[in-house]
Amino acid sequence: MHTQHRSDLSFAAYYTLFAVLSTLLNIGTQMASLRILLVAGLPSLLGHRYDLELAMLSGTAVGLLFKYVMDKRYIFAFETEDVLHEGRTMLLYGLMGVFTTLEFWVVELLFNHFLAFTGARYVGACLGLALGYWLKYQLDQRFVFVARRP
Repeated sequence: MHTQHRSDLSFAAYYTLFAVLSTLLNIGTQMASLRILLVAGLPSLLGHRYDLELAMLSGTAVGLLFKYVMDKRYIFAFETEDVLHEGRTMLLYGLMGVFTTLEFWVVELLFNHFLAFTGARYVGACLGLALGYWLKYQLDQRFVFVARRP
């Protein structure tokens, strides 16, 4: 079921690659979501109150799903036994991501609020995601992608 993951340079390269790709998917989804909301006229309906939050939620969902699939298969070489085990593993992965997602959102929002330059929120998002991915790996290794107890 669970095999030892690589501990060489290729492991770090793959993990970094997947984190970068997930970050790009997250930020790209946020940008696309904001554009779609703008074209659909929804920001005017919402009074711009929740457009940022909706974009962040969309980006997080896309990035999380991609990262789960990559981590499960290529980082931890983890195989679930059945649909129930898959659901449990994905739920644990998501729960471990709650803390790191909150950390990422706080950093992004702080950059957006306190720094007055175009793209500040995206810089904050990238920094928040980098820290979050490091924390997420530590949590996933310890609590998510572990062999089931008999």
